[in-house]
Amino acid sequence: MKKYTTLVLLIMFVCCFFGTTPVKAEMDLIAMHRLYNPNSGEHFYTGDVSEKNHLSSVGWKYEGIGWNAPKQSSIPVYRLYNPNAGDHHYTLDASEKDHLVKVGWKYEGIGWYSDESQGVPLYRQYNPNAKTGTHNYTTSKEENDFLVSIGWKAEGIGWYGVMEIPYIPHTHDWSAEYETIHHPEQGHNEQYVVKEAWTENVPIYENQIRSICNTCGADITGFAAEHAKQHALKGENGAHHTEVIQVQTGTETIEHSTEYGTRYVIDEKAYDEEVLIGYTCFCGTRK
Repeated sequence: MKKYTTLVLLIMFVCCFFGTTPVKAEMDLIAMHRLYNPNSGEHFYTGDVSEKNHLSSVGWKYEGIGWNAPKQSSIPVYRLYNPNAGDHHYTLDASEKDHLVKVGWKYEGIGWYSDESQGVPLYRQYNPNAKTGTHNYTTSKEENDFLVSIGWKAEGIGWYGVMEIPYIPHTHDWSAEYETIHHPEQGHNEQYVVKEAWTENVPIYENQIRSICNTCGADITGFAAEHAKQHALKGENGAHHTEVIQVQTGTETIEHSTEYGTRYVIDEKAYDEEVLIGYTCFCGTRK
């Protein structure tokens, strides 16, 4: 009994000396995964490995374990979602949570719990210039100070993670990684017949002077006097006039060659191919 008491006092002395809080060995911890959306600028935090894997598969960048949270404590951290901006927010302030719900945010339940022993602070920063990804949470004081130096507002400590992490043998959780390869459209130009070859017979004309009877309208070229006499015997006017008319004197044959056009023919449409390039574990190992 005396040896056990001495050991406990020694552990408490070491922890107090280094400014840390002892963590119970039997405490169950949840690794909190941190992801980043390069399109919206939002950082997202979750202890759900399935949710983490899904987000990684749809384009979120996995940034590793942000901190370790107790599996249970008396201090819940609430998770909310803004359906208009597509942004998440996390707070252990119930009043803040209730206010956000009143103005349209969706309450998504308890995301995780804060460490009652206040082992590792999660610093909270706010970006007044952003519409999404407006808040960032980090255990790194250096990251906090850097963001503040470029215009973010320091908002203190959001919650606490657990200081010490018990050793847990790691089993790789492999996620397939794919690369999209775009295959452009393939095709060729080819000729096609617009009009088949054909033969055209073109009439040849020349102008000729003709004598036309004024009475009957007959062409009397070459026998005008005789024709006039016939009308005179009938007591009719035998006068005539001359006209210039076109007369076909022959035919010209023209051979027309086949007419071709050029058109583009698609041999294979463009398509995207998902090619497996390897596997990644959330610990960062690749194969």
